[in-house]
Amino acid sequence: MSADEQHSKAVRLATNAYHAALARDWHKAERVLKRLNEECTGEGLFTALKAWCDTFINHASDGGEVGRFRMVGWNVDTGAVNESEVRASVAWSRRLIAARAAMDLEAFNTVLQELNDIPDGFERGRYVAELLECVALTVNSLPRGYGRMGASS
Repeated sequence: MSADEQHSKAVRLATNAYHAALARDWHKAERVLKRLNEECTGEGLFTALKAWCDTFINHASDGGEVGRFRMVGWNVDTGAVNESEVRASVAWSRRLIAARAAMDLEAFNTVLQELNDIPDGFERGRYVAELLECVALTVNSLPRGYGRMGASS
């Protein structure tokens, strides 16, 4: 399979996983993530992670310029904002999105390396699934452009 075919397959699978997560079809999202992991190279997962971060950022900024980007955690179950104690996978997701939003390649790669350094493949998969869930729940729960609300243009 050529690099272009690998890339397009990764994009298709990442999109399918995202749509399944939006529909809260977590079983389908899990199956698609498994296929992404098994059928695409590490570059395929990298493509998916960037795409999901970009989707989150685009939704939060309504497609506008991001500028300085501060991640504020929001617990969709309780409504709590900026809880001090969050799962490591949630904190990782926030750092990855914030680094991508800031277009800080060094920070983005550092956060990705944290994922690669997790020795347990199941745990790494949980981190990836947490990012996907974070994006889907945010898009489903918060209005487009919520990150720019109250900001002067």
